[in-house]
Amino acid sequence: MNLKKVLTRFALSPDDHGELRRVARALGNELPRHRLDVLRSFRSELARMCVSGASYAAGYVAGMLDVTAEYESTVRKGEEDNALRRVALREGWREVLVELRSGPRLPSELSSRLGRDRSTITRTLRRLRASGLVQATSDSADGRTRPHRLTAEGRRVVASLSSAIPGDVERGISIAVHLLQYLLEHGQSPASALDTIAEAVLGDADAASAAVSKWASESERAGIVSTERDLATGSERYHVHPEAPPLLGARATLLWERVSSVLDQRKRYKDEPIPIYVRTGEEGWAAWAHALRADEIGSTSRTIVNGDLMSGAVAPPDERFDLLYDDPAAIRADRDEPTMQAFMEQADSKFVVTCAEADVPEGFIQLRLDLDSEAQ
Repeated sequence: MNLKKVLTRFALSPDDHGELRRVARALGNELPRHRLDVLRSFRSELARMCVSGASYAAGYVAGMLDVTAEYESTVRKGEEDNALRRVALREGWREVLVELRSGPRLPSELSSRLGRDRSTITRTLRRLRASGLVQATSDSADGRTRPHRLTAEGRRVVASLSSAIPGDVERGISIAVHLLQYLLEHGQSPASALDTIAEAVLGDADAASAAVSKWASESERAGIVSTERDLATGSERYHVHPEAPPLLGARATLLWERVSSVLDQRKRYKDEPIPIYVRTGEEGWAAWAHALRADEIGSTSRTIVNGDLMSGAVAPPDERFDLLYDDPAAIRADRDEPTMQAFMEQADSKFVVTCAEADVPEGFIQLRLDLDSEAQ
């Protein structure tokens, strides 16, 4: 039923109850179509109808105008919600919104926690601010160093996104990711450490232990994790499966092959037996830990991973030390991280490992990963 034709007929006989009912039926047919432009045009034309103020038709018309206006508002709100959800579901945006759910965070914190380049996080935050989903929490003009938090609209969108996934499924995903991240960063772990991670999500020690056991058995079946029992305590200990190269990647394989060569290169610049702190990630931790233990200064050297910074488990030592980064991109991300700022300021010498000729950040000495020390 065409609204325009119905309104034209009604305009000729505004006091005809039959025509009035025809207009109401046409409006009822149109509402479910959610065509805001048609509804706005209908409401505008209906409001201009010359209907006697004291007539039955006047009250009926006023009611239809109210219904149309409210329905327009509801449809518009729904369209805005859908648009915001589409924005939030863009790659890399949802995880930032979900990370901010627990409270304000600096861009550098988001970069470290999500394992993304600092410039990518800065761009994402800028777009989320423009969408009205996040806001900066200080008056600083530099958006790169301000803590960001969800707006009321951002919290509503995150809640709606989360509700699309059953709560138990979301918790299960969270546990699985955190357990694997911890194991990749540390190479191995007693069951008790993983139980603690799961308990933080579930709030139930027994359920956490059962979840870790289930996760371990499924991961072992998939060839990701290997399990052994400590004969002294009877407890389980989990390891990253030694034949799981897809998890480690090509760079990690290269680190295992060349990390000793990199340490030898460092001695060409500084042969003093002072400790070295290696800033690395999930892929490189095991290779560096193994190499540092074999080095003559291994007892005082150590690695620094994201988990150490998040837990506050590392700080610059009082004695002299060197600092080494195995990823140039991490230097940019760490310049706004307070603990790593202190490491950079206090280090005796700073080194960065690259796989090719590359621009080396100011103050850093380049070490090559793709060449043996004999070829340098």
